[in-house]
Amino acid sequence: MHGSLFHLTLKYWRILNITIKAKTKIRYLNKKGFKTGIFGKEEINNIFTLFDLKKDGYISKAQTKEALKTLASSEL
Repeated sequence: MHGSLFHLTLKYWRILNITIKAKTKIRYLNKKGFKTGIFGKEEINNIFTLFDLKKDGYISKAQTKEALKTLASSEL
């Protein structure tokens, strides 16, 4: 019987913890804004075109990293 009570108490605290984290996240998002971090095909194509200077149809690993940094900084 005591094991069941402990199990239920543990479930309650886990649910409470999740609820508190969710409320904290919502407050943060309300304060800072709801940025999705998802880029559309057009944004990705524009950045790719910007970094494909030779118009080869591909970019290097280093250029890819720079392109991703550019996309990430545009969301801030």
